[in-house]
This record gives sequence, structure tokens and C-alpha cells, in this order.
Amino acid sequence: MGDSLMISEVESRSDVLVIGGSIAGLFAAIKASEEGASVTLVDKGYIGRSGAAVFASAFSVFNSDWGHDLSQWQHEISELGEYMNNPEWTEIGLRESYARYQDLASWGVKFKEGRDGSPLRMPGTPRTGRVLENIDFGGGWAVLPLMRRKALSAGVTIVDRVMITDLLKDDGNVIGAVGFHTANADFHIFHAKATVMCTGTGNLGASTHLERPLTYDGEAMAYRAGADISGSEFSGHLYPVLDSEIQGEIPLGGREPKVAPEEVRHAPMGCSIDTDGKKVSLIVLSSMVPSIAAGRGPILCDLDAEVPEEVKAVMAMHMDPDSALMLDGGFDETQGGLLLGTARTEVYTGLSLHGGGTGIWSANTDGATSLAGLYAAGDCYQSGAVGAVYPASGFGTRNAAVTGARAGTGAATYAQTAEFVVNRSETDRLKSAAYAPLERTGGFDADWVTQQIVSTMVPFYIFLVKQGDRLKAAATLLEYLNKQIGPMLYCRPKDAHGLRLVHEARGRALMAEVMLRSSEFRTESRGNHYREDYPQRDDPGWLAWVKVRDNDGKMDLVKEAFPEEWWPDLSIPYKDRYPWRFLNENAE
Repeated sequence: MGDSLMISEVESRSDVLVIGGSIAGLFAAIKASEEGASVTLVDKGYIGRSGAAVFASAFSVFNSDWGHDLSQWQHEISELGEYMNNPEWTEIGLRESYARYQDLASWGVKFKEGRDGSPLRMPGTPRTGRVLENIDFGGGWAVLPLMRRKALSAGVTIVDRVMITDLLKDDGNVIGAVGFHTANADFHIFHAKATVMCTGTGNLGASTHLERPLTYDGEAMAYRAGADISGSEFSGHLYPVLDSEIQGEIPLGGREPKVAPEEVRHAPMGCSIDTDGKKVSLIVLSSMVPSIAAGRGPILCDLDAEVPEEVKAVMAMHMDPDSALMLDGGFDETQGGLLLGTARTEVYTGLSLHGGGTGIWSANTDGATSLAGLYAAGDCYQSGAVGAVYPASGFGTRNAAVTGARAGTGAATYAQTAEFVVNRSETDRLKSAAYAPLERTGGFDADWVTQQIVSTMVPFYIFLVKQGDRLKAAATLLEYLNKQIGPMLYCRPKDAHGLRLVHEARGRALMAEVMLRSSEFRTESRGNHYREDYPQRDDPGWLAWVKVRDNDGKMDLVKEAFPEEWWPDLSIPYKDRYPWRFLNENAE
């Protein structure tokens, strides 16, 4: 380090290190502590007031005592996700959701109740009627402080406002992590027997709303450490308009629907209209593709004209109009709806599929990854609990709770037989790399890099309507950003906040390239992934995941085929197996 920067070091040891302090991280820390492990929980923000869960409002709970049918829920998740889910993790998520609901209730979380005093159960998605349900827990802003209090009472050591930049490794094993304080730039070294990554999802920088601070930190550092990343071709969903996408009335409070559940489930969901008057869905991107690609934008979501009053009332319990319509950050009051232009449609480009659809590859059902000593949970962990489409509101928070609890327990068990290992040469190398942007007197700043990422990824013809040559070209640009521009990022001396932005831009650029490479590799269309040069699902050829890993600076992509018992029934005609049609697709 140069003389221009005096950095203090803070060093600590714990059996389990948890990185990320939202729902998944807090569950992991609490459950690991309950197993007798010493636990440190670190976050670049203030734990209890940061992360996407701050804005969450629903928690999906499966409970057979409430009349839920396990096989029916599993079928809905598989069909909605176009059979890209791991049925083992899907079942775990359902079966253990009620226990996690009970945990939250015992920690003081107040779930909304109906008139009879029972939990207020609401439809998780219009398409399924009341098959998939969730419960309103009043908002993550109220839940997370209670979870922080529980973690402290369980003996968890909480470290706020320290950004983890890299995982520490020794002989292929993860032995902790390093990072810096986002206010004073002090260097923090966390030695741990086991590490749990719970850093959530990311956004490529186009949004000015809640996803803006989410920057793929965990996936990026896991990739650089050698972990596999999977499901990235399905990134980019438009969930904030989920509750406004209604066709017909959904049964609430035991009422019979005006539209039969079977009709609702197979209806072309949506109150969204293109300029030719055709209804499109903003949940399943492939439904919107024909309108966008044919120039029939902007798309009008006319809530006042289309949504039944009782559904509006339920929506109002979750969010106000501005936060419900975040796609371009504005509500068109003259039209009573949201106007989505062909460019503005993509402000959530890159957001992962909540519920385990994208992220660090799952090695087993205990939260382990492909790296020894590294566990993961929540939106940065690709468990496969959901498939190629986010199935219903509340699945993200439920998945975070279930995977967080499992990963915390798994990490604590691993730590019982592991030893503390200190690799000082690796620590010094990562420290030098972390602070290098402060030492440079010139180069490229983080905002400029983020602008390049957005301008490359946001156009609909890159991320909505994909094609091999365009994907290859965009990936080449991102590769240049990563290999040539990334090493020249800089910020002002002693600017800890600027240093944070640099490392966030690095993570965004890396994961943008992973998304493009994965999309180019998957030569079919499925769920949120539409290839105009391959406009049809390929069963069984692409009943498989795409795994991306680092190979000495080069991205290697591997096709991981599903076990045959996970396949859909291929004797069912294609057009019945997949009710959603792609542009130019031959469904016969």
C-alpha cells in the first residue's frame, strides 16, 4: 500500500461467517447459533434496514391443515416454471415453510389476520386462483428489526457497514472473507470455519428504485473464487406489477370466483394492453415479446378499468400506487395506468428470479455449494426451488427463510469438524486488490462503467428478444469491460464510498457477462428466456441447467442434464404441456 492511505486492520474469528443480513442471512445466523456455533453476521448496510426484503410484504406458507394439497402446489410451480425447478428443493421449500412462519411469529412478527382471527391468506398469483397463497406480514421494514433483535439475543455478533469484497481460500477451501468499512475504509479480515453467502439478488444499474443497491456482490465473489453459477439466462423478471395483472375476479375470503379457477389459470393473464388492443402479460416475458418486437408499444396497464375493486383493496394492503408501479418510476394519472415504452420496460433487467431460480449452484439440500466451506441461501443461491418463471408473490421471502435456516444449520455442522486456517499471503493479495482503486491517480469511474452496462443490456433486442449474434456481440463488449476496464477503475483517495461503488460496478459487469454467455449457450426458448433464432422449448434436450465457472479468466459453460424422473410427461402434446406461446413458435 502506498503512503497516501493509512489503513487499519480489524481481525476476527468465528465458527460461521454469514455475509448479508436480510431474511436469508438472519435466518442462517440464528439457526447456526442455535446449533452452538459462534457466528458473525456482516452486511455492507445496516442489518435490519437494508436488502430487498425491506420492501417485501408477503410470505408464502404451505400448510396441509389449511387445505393445501402438496402435489397440486408442486404441479403449479413446475408448470409455471416450465419444468426448470428441482423438485426436491421445491418440496423442501413447501414442507418447511410453516416451521419458518412459526419462527417469525415467535420472534414477534405480526402477520395480518382475517375477521375470524386466522392468518389472512391471499392468492399468490392471479393465474392460479387460490392454488398458491401467501400471508401478508406487514412489510420487511417491520420484520427485519425483530429478526436483528432475535439474532443479537441468540449471541450473533453483528458487523454493520462492512462490504465484503472477496472470499478467503486455502487449498481450494473457503476459510472466511475480507472487506472494508464503507465509512472509514478499515480493512476487515474474517476467519471462519464455514461461510454462508446471503447477499441477495442484483440489478444492473437501470433502476432508481429499491433494486438499485443490489449489485451481485455474493455471486461475483463466489464466481471469482471458483464456484459455479447457474440459471442466469432467466434473469430479468417484472414482478412489481404482479398484483396488477388480473383477469377476472380472484376468490378472496372464501368467495366463489366469477371466473372458474381453471379458466383463470389458463387465461392470457393481464390488464396490460398494447397499441393494437391486445392483452399481454407482464409476468411472463414471452407474452410481451410479440408486442414489443412488432413495435406495438407502449403498453398500457389500465388498473382502474380492469382490476376488480376487491383486488384493488388487497393490493392497497401491500403497497401504494407509486411503489406498485416501479417499472419506470411513475404512475400516469391522466390514463390511470402505467405506460411502458420499449426501452423503459427493461428497468429491472438482470434481477434474478426470487425463490431460487438463479445464483450460486446448489451442491446438496443443506445449502452447500461447489466450494468446500461455502454455503449459500436466498436469492443469490440457485437451489432450483422455482423454475424459469417466478411463480407467485411470497415465494422469495419463503425461500430465503427456508434456505437460510438450512444453510445456517449445514454450516454449523460443517464447522464442528473443521479447523481455523490462516492464509496470510492470500489475505495480503486480496487487501492490495481491494484498495488498488484508491491508489490510482486516473482511470475509469464506477458510474461510467455502470452506464456502459446499462446501455449494453437494457435494449429489448438484447435482453427480451435474444438472438445468437447479438448476444455474442454484447458479451464481447462486457468481456472488454471486465478484462480491460475493470483493472483500471479508480476513485478518489480516502473515499470509502467511492471504493464501494467501484466494487459494485465490478460485480455488475461480471454478472452481466455471465447472463449473456448463459443466454447464448441455451439454444432454446423457455420461461423468461426467449431466443428468436430458437423460438421453441427443446424437450428433453434442454431439460438441463447451464452452469458457468471460471477457468483461468475464461468463462466455461457446462450443461447439467436433469434426472429423467424430473422430466414432464413427454407424452402430453407440446401445446398442452406449454400453454404460453413464443413469437414465431410452431406449437404443433
